[in-house]
Amino acid sequence: MSSVLRYTGVALAGGLLGAIAGVLLAPDSGRNTRRRLAFRLEEGREALARHGQRVRRPAAEPLPPVHLAA
Repeated sequence: MSSVLRYTGVALAGGLLGAIAGVLLAPDSGRNTRRRLAFRLEEGREALARHGQRVRRPAAEPLPPVHLAA
């Protein structure tokens, strides 16, 4: 197995274990934890969409013509 796949597997396993531990050790009820998590995910999605539009806007503008010296 290549080292990239091994490290990817380790990262995924670590993330999964961290998520499970976070839910099990959460200081709030499951319902409230899920609501807060959904709210934070929605905030992140909206921030990513705003950032994507800020990046896309300048990329859509035409470049000025280039004049090459002969």
